[in-house]
Amino acid sequence: SILKFTAGSAVPVEHSVAQDRQGVFWIDLAADGCTMFYTSFGPNVKRFDVCSNVQLSDFNAAPLPGGFVQDLRVLPDGGILVSSGEVIVRLDVQGRIAQTYRGPAESTLWAGLDLAERGTFWAANYYSSNVYKFDLATGAIVRTFSTGTPVNTVVGIRIRK
Repeated sequence: SILKFTAGSAVPVEHSVAQDRQGVFWIDLAADGCTMFYTSFGPNVKRFDVCSNVQLSDFNAAPLPGGFVQDLRVLPDGGILVSSGEVIVRLDVQGRIAQTYRGPAESTLWAGLDLAERGTFWAANYYSSNVYKFDLATGAIVRTFSTGTPVNTVVGIRIRK
């Protein structure tokens, strides 16, 4: 389910949504304030209209590479950036793959990601617990650091804005 909390109401509205494998995994709300994009640990970016309580079609035109999608962010142009197993995928506004991003020569399971400043984004590699900053346009890695935590511990990442 997706819960919608409204100011002044003590009881959230619960939206029962379609799922791939594991219910709602990660969410991000589109600029229209109604379209909730979400993942369900499957091959699709799913959508639900929280204003009219209607399930929408999957956003992606075809199942994404990597087998299962995790974190996602709505891009300013209406596309989506989504972590998908061994790759990070950028979908255009029609849900077609516009670009894929790969990390260095280490085993990767991209988990969390977040948009950053000046056309960049950060992504966390669950397998290594390393964090990478990518250039959105070129795919180049512009910065990296180790979290210093054991492997398989970094799941999400958020940038304080």
